[in-house]
Amino acid sequence: MPTFDKYDGTTNPDNHMRVFMHQMMFHAVSDPIWCRVFSTSLTGEALEWFSELPAGSINSFATLKARFSTQFAPLKPAILTIDNLVNIRQEDGESLRSYLDRYNRMSVKIKDLSDEIARHHFSYGLQPGVFMDKISRKKPKTMEEMRKRAAKFIQMEDMQEFMVKKREKEDAALPKPTVPRPNKVPARPSERKPPKFTTYTPLVVPRARILQEAFNTNSLPAVRKKPPSPDADGSKHCQYHRTIGHTTEECHTLRDKIEELIR
Repeated sequence: MPTFDKYDGTTNPDNHMRVFMHQMMFHAVSDPIWCRVFSTSLTGEALEWFSELPAGSINSFATLKARFSTQFAPLKPAILTIDNLVNIRQEDGESLRSYLDRYNRMSVKIKDLSDEIARHHFSYGLQPGVFMDKISRKKPKTMEEMRKRAAKFIQMEDMQEFMVKKREKEDAALPKPTVPRPNKVPARPSERKPPKFTTYTPLVVPRARILQEAFNTNSLPAVRKKPPSPDADGSKHCQYHRTIGHTTEECHTLRDKIEELIR
């Protein structure tokens, strides 16, 4: 006779019954023997339940199976439907890798999920951004194609994160020179130069968001961080220069770089 992991009445009974029947299929034994062997696969509360069954109440293994399933039915997991999939959304700041992993783990638990429905709800749950724009312009034909394109984008995200951490490490290793404070500090050359263009394209989103999208797609290389001037306004921070003194929206250099990308 085969040996089984003991079922103690605290987990899904269907899993235990499935394993038991699969192993017993290889043994040509009678129905009463199946019932007796099944008792050897139980322990704890489950064995106590079996021991208290009234004499003569089990006339076949099918009856025992039904009684067992009914007794421990509250331990069965809830049946997942498409409604559960609708609630999967990419959170603010969540990476595409994390969202794809959560979506996959939920979708495999839904029976008879069509490829079309899977693609639709995955796209619907995405945060606005570069990847959503890409699949909106060229829609994947299958969920497998969606996953492959997501995997390529995740590689780009990982490389971007690696480069950011590398730059931060390099910046931290730079020496901090002490510069004598002059009587009057001139404005930073990069921020006092005249406009590069006579006209600029009106923007419908903040420059900070455009900057982040440009970093994500490697459209705009990061500049090397420089120490701020001694009298720089500490309440203002520029995400492009990664320093204080002016805000991202006030940055003339970034304004010119964005206009170059647009043109």
